[in-house]
Amino acid sequence: MANASADIYRQMDDEYGDKMEHLFGPGLMSWPEDCDSSRLYMFSSNLKQTLTLTDPEVPHVMTGYENVLGKYNHAFKWLDGLWEVKDIIPKFHTKDVYMMVLYNAETDTYDMVEKQEAENLTEKFGYSYNTDTMDSLSVGDHIGNTALYKSTSYDEHMNYRMGCNANVMYITDNATIEDAIKVRKGWADKVNTVEVDEVKVHVNSNDILLNLFGDKDHYQAFPEIGDMVKDCTVCGVRRVNLSHVLYDFQENNLSTIMDTDTEYVAPKNSRIYDIDIYYNGDEDFPDNVFYSQLKKYYDMECEYATRIVDWARKIKASGSKYSPQVSYYLARFKRYNDREYKWKNNDKAFANLIIIFHTKADVALQEGFKLTGRYGDKGIISNITDCDAPNSPNRNTAEAMAKQVVESALEGIDLSEEDKNKMRSNVVVVEDCDMPYLDDGTVVDIELNSSGAIRRLNAGQLYEVEINFVGENLRKYIKTLKTDEEKLKVIFRFLELLNQDQHDFYYNLYQSFDRVVMVGKEEIELIDSESKHTFISDIEENGFYIVKRPDAKIRYDALKALYDEWPWIKPYTAYIDLFGIKHKQIMRPVVIGSKYMLVLKQTSNKNFSARSTGRLDKKGLPAKSNDKKTNLAPYNNNPIKPKILVGLQVTA
Repeated sequence: MANASADIYRQMDDEYGDKMEHLFGPGLMSWPEDCDSSRLYMFSSNLKQTLTLTDPEVPHVMTGYENVLGKYNHAFKWLDGLWEVKDIIPKFHTKDVYMMVLYNAETDTYDMVEKQEAENLTEKFGYSYNTDTMDSLSVGDHIGNTALYKSTSYDEHMNYRMGCNANVMYITDNATIEDAIKVRKGWADKVNTVEVDEVKVHVNSNDILLNLFGDKDHYQAFPEIGDMVKDCTVCGVRRVNLSHVLYDFQENNLSTIMDTDTEYVAPKNSRIYDIDIYYNGDEDFPDNVFYSQLKKYYDMECEYATRIVDWARKIKASGSKYSPQVSYYLARFKRYNDREYKWKNNDKAFANLIIIFHTKADVALQEGFKLTGRYGDKGIISNITDCDAPNSPNRNTAEAMAKQVVESALEGIDLSEEDKNKMRSNVVVVEDCDMPYLDDGTVVDIELNSSGAIRRLNAGQLYEVEINFVGENLRKYIKTLKTDEEKLKVIFRFLELLNQDQHDFYYNLYQSFDRVVMVGKEEIELIDSESKHTFISDIEENGFYIVKRPDAKIRYDALKALYDEWPWIKPYTAYIDLFGIKHKQIMRPVVIGSKYMLVLKQTSNKNFSARSTGRLDKKGLPAKSNDKKTNLAPYNNNPIKPKILVGLQVTA
């Protein structure tokens, strides 16, 4: 068996040569040869745990396989050919959720696509969809060869993005001990993720929904579609008890959560984007004030299901081809109006009804969240620096104090007024004062442990930072040059030293902007100066984007060639803000460069729970937790039983 496997590998090695990624699969790690195997395995595991960002970026150093990964992702709906919108069926008379019926006349094919705002995966993690294209369509419109919807990981050109670039500095700091990471708040604010949840509410026939969101004239048990959840509460359920029904049904008490009620909660700042109602009652849906809002949504959902079923049956009877989704939606939605069918929960038919609220919340980075580069170098955010805004009273006070300190220091010193003004000019207040910054005001986004890459044997990350450090210096340098010819010389030389294939591609692209056309028998050269200038301006503003394939060798020799070509590129002198005074803190010059960072699903607020007295069973004993407790309030709502303390009486 071993010999057979070896023969297969030799055969494939002969076929693919040094293109070993065809044998073992392409990777998303740029320097696998400079990383320990355990770190390679860790990164492959991290890839399955990354969160989709709301506003991700393309990495400055790419492997070339990012789009390959995105191509085989299921988080988009691509339309090949030209399709006509035959119908749009709203679920709740809004555009939050609807079914779109499409027809391709060329292939005589129907398709049905349900618009959803987000996708719930597992453990409350999911991602949002960009549905701008889909939402812009009306009945009768035609669309084709584009993405109908896509996750936020894709940009307008369908480039697949997983993280964000950050200016990192390797430094020894109390906040970077072991694998801790210190993050600038300004960077953290733009790295948002999405928390998607399903709040499952069980309602028995002897339960009522509380009026938590309405008033005496309007009974409202839960937020409407599109509304934000108030104080994390989605709804409350009260079990009807005949012994104190008069008290429970008082108007004021119906809008208040009591100890014996069941409160269902969602993550903070959640918004409801969809509701599913599954009814198994033997009688018609309750038609009273407690269920009035719920009945409104149930009736709309049944109407929604009826129209979808009608379309699916019509498509199947037409003789045209149709997608598998048509059959799926027919089987799924025909059950809504089938009173004989009983919905199941955990493979068991339940009594009365279940409501599922679909919620979505934007989540900002917090201390305790996990970040990783592309080298198995994960770490936990230990500190997110926060400073007052430049115009806030506290910042003004800090600046005034700093100036006062300087003026006190200048008293009695024999200096020219010019020198004194130079010292006064060093009084600066930067937005993120607890992070190192440069002379030009550039602030470090992330601090990493300086020994992390050495201890973990994943030095590849240093190459990424170093290359982006050189590229950023050249970007600033290019902006100082006067002619496009001078700028192009720098651009193409940089690309040539790192990736000859990429250099040739961009060089040919640039040359293609000029083309020769025939006017009669005469050749006329057309010069596209605007496109050429845009090409250069894009690099000036956004910097260089380098493709470094996993099998390509960009190591020490390449970095040395860069510094030999531009010997004036030197490490930065960095500072920190101390009482508003520009203060040299870093003893030696440092390299600060861009590094691609991903957010992992292990967050500090995951599976939060709290305990007061503990949940008790009917005998007053501690109750074992189970899955039914999901989305319940994270505290005990049973009253504390009084205890009698017996002891010795101490007398004087």
